[in-house]
Amino acid sequence: MKQGIIQQSLSGFYDILSDGEIYRTRARGNFRAKRIKPIVGDRVEFADGYLLRVLPRKNELVRPPVANVDTAVVVTAVKEPVFSANLLDRQLIALEAQRITPIIYFSK
Repeated sequence: MKQGIIQQSLSGFYDILSDGEIYRTRARGNFRAKRIKPIVGDRVEFADGYLLRVLPRKNELVRPPVANVDTAVVVTAVKEPVFSANLLDRQLIALEAQRITPIIYFSK
């Protein structure tokens, strides 16, 4: 059994980075029965082309669906469209709730 991090999720296939190599796997049916949805960033255990276990997540974002994030870049317009302090506040609060370090990037 190997451990790795999901790098990509596409049509039921999961590309896992482990020991510098990418492995393509599928989730077993018991994930669906237990309502476990592996997402990008998950640390997982796998063998023989199948995901076996999703390890505990440090944090998780819903949009985009990613897990175990350390830093997020929040890009916001200053001029066009009109700057929205309310939107920026909501994004920063969502990141703070998940203990993710924000980097704010203002564009023109």
